[in-house]
Amino acid sequence: MGKTKLIIAEINTWVWINDLEKKHGKTLNLGNIPAQEWNQLAEMGFNAVWLMGIWKRSPSGKKISEENVDLYEEYSRSLPDWSPDDLTGSPYCVQDYVVEPRFGGFPGLKKARKALKERGIQLILDFVPNHVAIDHAWLTKNSNFFVHGDEVDLIRAPREFFQTADAIVAKGRDPFFPPWQDVAQLNAFSKEYRDAASDVLRMIGGICDGVRCDMAMLMLSRVFSYTWQSRAGIPANNEFWDDVITSARATYPDMLFIAEVYWGLEWDLMQTGFDYCYDKRLYDRVIHENAETIRQHIKSEFGYQSRLLRFLENHDENRVSEILPGDRLRAASVLTSTLPGALLIYEGQWEGRKRRNHVLLGRRQSETPDLDLCQFYQKLIRFASTICHEGPWYLCPVATWPDNKTGEDIIAYGWEIGKKKYLVAINYSNHFSQGRIKLPWENLIELKFDLHDLFTDEVFGKDGKDIISEGLFVNLPPWGYHMFFTEV
Repeated sequence: MGKTKLIIAEINTWVWINDLEKKHGKTLNLGNIPAQEWNQLAEMGFNAVWLMGIWKRSPSGKKISEENVDLYEEYSRSLPDWSPDDLTGSPYCVQDYVVEPRFGGFPGLKKARKALKERGIQLILDFVPNHVAIDHAWLTKNSNFFVHGDEVDLIRAPREFFQTADAIVAKGRDPFFPPWQDVAQLNAFSKEYRDAASDVLRMIGGICDGVRCDMAMLMLSRVFSYTWQSRAGIPANNEFWDDVITSARATYPDMLFIAEVYWGLEWDLMQTGFDYCYDKRLYDRVIHENAETIRQHIKSEFGYQSRLLRFLENHDENRVSEILPGDRLRAASVLTSTLPGALLIYEGQWEGRKRRNHVLLGRRQSETPDLDLCQFYQKLIRFASTICHEGPWYLCPVATWPDNKTGEDIIAYGWEIGKKKYLVAINYSNHFSQGRIKLPWENLIELKFDLHDLFTDEVFGKDGKDIISEGLFVNLPPWGYHMFFTEV
C-alpha cells in the first residue's frame, strides 16, 4: 500500500500556548498541555506537528525588535493593542539550542513528544543553519564559524557588520534583502561550523523525528558564494547539506529533513538529502494565477512531486482566508491537499483565521472560528491522510468542445490504491465549466460501478464502457470540485 502522506500541522508554539492558557484558565507549557488539545490534532488527521520556534530566544534580539520603530505599523496590523510585553523576540534569532524555558525546557518537550507519539504523530522542530543571535556563545568562543569583515566594512556599512570582542562579523542576510539586524552570519564553508552544525542536528535528532531547515537554499555553495563572494573563503568540496545530513543520519537513519526553499532550487536541495522541499511555486500559482499554469506545474515527474511540501499558509504568509474568497479558498485547499507530496497546514488555517500574527509577537487577536470551514478541513484532511504517498498517480486530460472551452479550467487527477480508485476534479475559475475527463482505468470498461462523492455523500452509478470510451462528463460551478472514489 505504500507510505502514508505526510500531513503537518505547523504550530506557533508561543502564541498557541498563550491562547491555551486563556482557554483553560491556567499556566501551561509543553509538559502539561491538556490531552484534548493533542487529541484534536490527531482527530483532524495530522500525522506530524511542527512546533515552530521552541529554541531559546535572544534577549538582544528582543531588544532590537522593541526599538525598531519601522516595525510598529506591522505589529499594529497584527495586534492593534500590542505592547512591548507582547514582543518575544524572533524564533529565528536563536541564542541557544535549548528549549525556551517558557515552554517547560527539555522535560516539557519530552512529555509533548510522548503525547504525540501515543497518537501516532511525529514531532518536527526548527534548525536555523544560516545564522545565530548576535549574543550566541559561539561568537565569543568560535569566531571562525562566522563570515568576517574588516574595519573598513564596519565604517562603510555599520548595519551590515558588527564588532565582537575579537572580530568584525557580518550580520545574517538573504542576498536580495538588507541584513537582519539581530543575527550573525555563519559560514557555510567553515569545516568547524559544519562539525558544530552536525552536533546540533544530532542533538535535535535525539528529541524529535525531523527538522524543518530555515532558508535552506542560502547554504548551497553557489548561493553562498554569490552572497558573500571572497569573504566566504574557498568553497568546500561537498555541499553543506551533504555533510550535515549524512552526519545526522549516521546516528538517526530515519530523521526527516524538510527544506524551506525558494528561487527554483528545490531539486538542488533534494539532491543533497532533503526528503521534502517547500513548493512555493504552487503557492504563487494557486494564489495569483490560473488552472493552466497550475496544470503545467503538476505535470512534473511523480518522483519529484512526491517530495514537494504543498501549503496555502505558514507563519511567513498572509492568512489564506483573508486573501481568497470562500469558494476559491475551498478549491485551493482541495488542490493542495490531494496532490502528490506532503501537506503543511498552519494552525488556525482550518478555523478560517484572517489576521496574520506577526512572528515577533507572542499574542494574537481573538477570532471566532468558522465552524463550517472547520468541518470542511476535517473531512479534507482525513481524506488526504488515506492517500498513498507512492502512487500510482495520474494527471487526467479533460476534453472540451469547439464551442465550449471551459473545460480547460478543470484540473483533474486520480490515484489508484489497491482496489480503490480516487478522482479529484476542480474547476479553478470563476465561471461554470464543463468537460469530459479521460480516466486512466481501462480495466473498468466492462464493469458497472458506483462513484461516491466524498463531500456530498452522493452516489452515481456508472457504466464503464461509456465513461472509459467517452470520458466522465462533469459540470462544475465556479470554484467547484468533486472528490470521487470507487472500489472495484
